[in-house]
Amino acid sequence: MSELVTNSVVHAGLSPDEAITLTVTIRGGLVRGEVRDQGSGFGPPEEPAPKPDLAGGWGLYILDRVADRWGVARTGSKNA
Repeated sequence: MSELVTNSVVHAGLSPDEAITLTVTIRGGLVRGEVRDQGSGFGPPEEPAPKPDLAGGWGLYILDRVADRWGVARTGSKNA
């Protein structure tokens, strides 16, 4: 979850008064984490991979390997 929050802080382009919301739900032995921000978003998700020089890009790569599933949902509104 810290990787996803960090991605929001670094990449969302938020102003100081905009929030990042973290929700964690535990149900039936499963854990679901959700991070929401009001950032402008990005292009379609690609297969996560470290940068060619291995200096970054590890976060989503590791998430992809340890999570059963993950994804991106867009609401189309900065006021979601």
